Amino acid sequence: MATSGGGRIKTYGRVAVMALAAAALLASASTVQAIAAGPHKPHASVATRSAQQVIPSIFESTLPQYAGAGWSACPTPITWTVDTRDLPPASVDAQISNLTWAFHEWSRVTGLAFAFGGAQELAYDSVNHQLTPADGTITSSRHIYVMFARSSTPGFSGNVDGLASPALVMPSTKEILQGRILLRADYFGSRTSAAGAARAIAVHEIGHALGLAHSASTRDVMYPRVDGQSTMSAVDADSARGLLQPCTG
Repeated sequence: MATSGGGRIKTYGRVAVMALAAAALLASASTVQAIAAGPHKPHASVATRSAQQVIPSIFESTLPQYAGAGWSACPTPITWTVDTRDLPPASVDAQISNLTWAFHEWSRVTGLAFAFGGAQELAYDSVNHQLTPADGTITSSRHIYVMFARSSTPGFSGNVDGLASPALVMPSTKEILQGRILLRADYFGSRTSAAGAARAIAVHEIGHALGLAHSASTRDVMYPRVDGQSTMSAVDADSARGLLQPCTG
């Protein structure tokens, strides 16, 4: 989740289990677990880097059975699509460019490949906090759905500007199969020239979709308060690489 105020941006990833029956989105309920957004407490700040050398898994404090889950290191690209319907038309290209840049930054430090799949109309389930194709087609595996949503979207309370987390996990291998990112359209649509702020939020929220929780250091892009910080630290990179799962083909 991301909030802004006084020129500062707070970001929070939120994750909790939803009904197991919803796991049928990609496979039988016995083989895949759907994950829905829920309360996630940011880690407390610490004064020195030595107190935290690894950013924890987003599941560590809420779903410890999935702690350490991550995307597989297979060469097959992780695709991503985006719903931009609620963005002002003049800002669409700029925000897609910012997202493309942010995905490239994570590719650079993790070795994961990302491929833009274009625009896609998405539906948001405000009860289970799931993003799915609006036309009812089956959701994609190895995919991240991104939606620029209205400020009235549940979860965007106050000045919250972003929500993100993994969406589907394979319990047997702890492989993340799907992620979701919601970004507040009015915030991004009104700041088409402020690429630094948009990119900082995008990098942070993608980190949550990749399985990272919050950092306790202001040096990291995964720190819960972001002031245009879009340059990844070695800890950001090492922590993300540490979540990668073996490629089983």
